[in-house]
Amino acid sequence: MGISIGIIEDNLTFRKNIEDFIRDLPGFKFEFGSDDVESVLKNALDYHPEIILLDIELPGISGLEGLRLLKQSFKKTGIIILSSHEDSEYIFKAMCNGAAAYLSKRSTLIKIKECIETVYHGGSYMSPTIARKVFDHFQGVKKKTTPLSPRQMQVVEGLVDGKSYKMIADHLTIKVETVRGYIKEIYQKLNVHSKSEVISKYYKGEI
Repeated sequence: MGISIGIIEDNLTFRKNIEDFIRDLPGFKFEFGSDDVESVLKNALDYHPEIILLDIELPGISGLEGLRLLKQSFKKTGIIILSSHEDSEYIFKAMCNGAAAYLSKRSTLIKIKECIETVYHGGSYMSPTIARKVFDHFQGVKKKTTPLSPRQMQVVEGLVDGKSYKMIADHLTIKVETVRGYIKEIYQKLNVHSKSEVISKYYKGEI
């Protein structure tokens, strides 16, 4: 049977190129093609896609809105956003709404195939340019929001790595009591009372 694919894309030429490519691939099955989310939801009982390729700018319900609705109707289906939008705002909204992958429309057909296979096997996938934007976003969040000094951040990174106060002191070539002083300042600046709270804030991108 092969991996069954549905496509929701209102650019007929673009959609037809992908459709023809999928039909010629061994191990793949073209399930449906549509230019809007509404018609797919209306005929949901007739479709059994394992992967849906979804554009963002669509007539009627947008891809970002449609994501949540499609996930309700196709609970086991992996949804891949295939869009010309590469802004971090669109990327994060898509991921929050249930997308398993985000690809630029500039991606080659071979990259689209790789993405489909990755998502089908339970993974996630991003175009390199998309992944870079995600990385830059989180780096920017840390730079903008952290109230800590560079030295205090080094101490925090030591805590995140699971190092003891002595190990942090040895790594930074300072005294253990100096590390304790930094820890006290860090707790005060972050308004926390434990190492675990500091580490939690680090992973949330709040420092």
